[in-house]
Amino acid sequence: TAVVTLALGIGATAAIFSVVNAVLLRPLPYPEADRLVHVAQDMRARNVVDFPIAPGDFHDFRQMTNTFEAIGSVFTFRQTFAGDNAGRPTERVPVAIVSTSLPSVLGLRVRLGRDFVPEDGAPLPEPPDNAAAGQPDGPPPPPVPQPVILSDGYFTRRFGGDASILDTVQQLGGQPILVVGVFEPGVELLFPPGLNIDREPDLWIADRTDFANGSRINVALRVVARLKPGVSQAQAQGDIDQIGAELRERFPIKQTAGVYFRVESMHDDLVADVRTVVWSLMGAVVFVLLIACANVANLMLVRTAARERDLAIQTALG
Repeated sequence: TAVVTLALGIGATAAIFSVVNAVLLRPLPYPEADRLVHVAQDMRARNVVDFPIAPGDFHDFRQMTNTFEAIGSVFTFRQTFAGDNAGRPTERVPVAIVSTSLPSVLGLRVRLGRDFVPEDGAPLPEPPDNAAAGQPDGPPPPPVPQPVILSDGYFTRRFGGDASILDTVQQLGGQPILVVGVFEPGVELLFPPGLNIDREPDLWIADRTDFANGSRINVALRVVARLKPGVSQAQAQGDIDQIGAELRERFPIKQTAGVYFRVESMHDDLVADVRTVVWSLMGAVVFVLLIACANVANLMLVRTAARERDLAIQTALG
């Protein structure tokens, strides 16, 4: 009875602690993950939290060079990958549109090909206006392929690990893409579920948005930054509060909506919704373990009390 009671108490505690360790204690699978923060937007006047960031605001965040070592943006969606002559079928795949800096922010590494370079995200020039120049309209120039890095899983599943796919042009959603690299296994995007970010995109495409002249109202971006060594989260929050105040002054719509920005630890933000529940569950099973220990102790006391006469005789006999 004592063994079974203790086994149940210890087993339950060990099982729940493994959950606590995996969810709350273990750092995120990125290098120096303690310096990673998520920049979130709240509209306090409208009771909206974790609203996406506008491209123009992201450009302002990139100027915080005294606070952030690097900063990147991402949004994800589903798109159609065209079939080809090799018999690969048309399929819909999860796609991430990322700033060229995002892989370095998260410390992601490629195992084949190359990583993004700043030129991959350079906005494309506007096509020439032939009518304004008094020239006849000609055929539009062919679209420039967007650089893309494949996930290791998709590279293996769709292309069978064939490295010849590198530097080839494929079709995604009717637009050309240029495969420039393949990530190492295990690459993932870890955001709270409510932000609707695909955890394991198959394709990572360089974002060519002109952030410097980007919209202030069309929001889509989720922003991750890496703090400089020695910079605390409180310092980063103070710096971004200044930017928020400037933006509310420049754009009345942001003042009306009560736009404020938060700098949250990426790990803490990820587990915020489950932290209280997990710790409560851990406390409950520890309490159960204490009850099990108390029950075993009572069993031992009762057994000893039942042998009181025998023990007295043995003591008397020395």
